[in-house]
Amino acid sequence: MQKLVDQAVHQKGRDHDNADNDSDIDDAEGVFLSDIMSVTLGDVNSDAESDVECIVTPGNVKSDTESDVECIEMGDYPRDLTPACPPPNPAKLVWELPAHLCEDRLLMLDLTHIIPLARESDLMKPRILFPTAGLPAYHFEQREFRILETPTALLNDVCINGGAALLQHLFSAPSHPSAMHSQRCALLSTFTLVKIRHQASSDDLWRCVRHSYYWQKDVWILPIHRPQQRHWVLCCLSFNTRELFLFDSLASRKAWCADLHDIATLLDRLASLANQQGHPFTHTSQGWVARPLVVRMHSAQQ
Repeated sequence: MQKLVDQAVHQKGRDHDNADNDSDIDDAEGVFLSDIMSVTLGDVNSDAESDVECIVTPGNVKSDTESDVECIEMGDYPRDLTPACPPPNPAKLVWELPAHLCEDRLLMLDLTHIIPLARESDLMKPRILFPTAGLPAYHFEQREFRILETPTALLNDVCINGGAALLQHLFSAPSHPSAMHSQRCALLSTFTLVKIRHQASSDDLWRCVRHSYYWQKDVWILPIHRPQQRHWVLCCLSFNTRELFLFDSLASRKAWCADLHDIATLLDRLASLANQQGHPFTHTSQGWVARPLVVRMHSAQQ
């Protein structure tokens, strides 16, 4: 494994794909993701070199990275001049754990085997996860490494998007037993639902989601930021069962109402976009059920 990593760490950096740093996360998620990534990061090295190195080179670098960068620039979004979509149909919220929910107790152990240990002298060097099918490029700076190695740090969008992309790359390796399941998933970025809420144009939204090949996947993974709470939550959309699985470490129910409306709008807009771009997609926001993956004990007993 180390030999493969050394072979991968050879190409100098590129302009990174995610420039927005407004996003934060509460302490609970900070512990979770830092626990995953601390295997590779180790202690902070304040004297880190400034050279840029890449951690993986999983595929050919896309030639249209400039248009991808546009999709993550925050600010005023152009309004879509195309005809409006029909009103969305938010999923029915059933506040009880899914009956078929399984817990993977071997995940953390598995990660210790597939995430290589970096050399101590390289711990704080900027790294690039180069683009591959379904994933854009992500650029990890020293700031992200310091966040990821600190259990109580607030995660930014680079940590969330880049960390998810790195995990999918590792779990999608042909030799990995989870490859078939990992490759079923479309990773949507932290900016996707923001664009829905700001009524971004169809062109702007398409640039942000096209790399995920979402129209070919039966599971979508959607991270959601709640600025007022300084908190991250996650929604997984399963098209086979038409279920939304909601993860919130705070087990909050009320905040999901607005999110579910936005997710329904997202579903309808992405379906329309896929068909406009020549990718047949028949799913709509109708007939979905949303279920939490975490509930408070007193709620579960009611």
